[in-house]
Amino acid sequence: MGSILALFSSLLWGTADYLAGNLSKRYRAIAVTGVSQFFGLIFGLTALVIGTFFGHELISPNLDFDGYFIPGLLAGVSGFIGLLAFYTGLATGRMGVVSPISSLSVLIPLSVAYLDGERPTFAQVIGISIALLGAFLASG
Repeated sequence: MGSILALFSSLLWGTADYLAGNLSKRYRAIAVTGVSQFFGLIFGLTALVIGTFFGHELISPNLDFDGYFIPGLLAGVSGFIGLLAFYTGLATGRMGVVSPISSLSVLIPLSVAYLDGERPTFAQVIGISIALLGAFLASG
């Protein structure tokens, strides 16, 4: 099930980036980013409401300051700034160059995890290699 959800997530993410990149050529990047994040906010609030009423522990809100509230807030603001920069790059540059370069940002958490002592399995190494090869080939 996890693999199916990951593939579906990748499909949605790639489609959203492609469409937002095209829209950012016609409209200001801040407007495109704001609208896309508004829909994400609506989805997130819907998940919170469902989690609150049905009490499922995976989506039940945890707004404690010692939980994930502050890191989540910082991640959200950082993500917005990153998407704004990404969509601005797509609007002003070639999509075939900007998108693969931004996808290589995955090397940052991979490096941090490796330095923390985590080691990927053989299947994960194959997946990482295929993803990096795809990003490299897409930039050509």
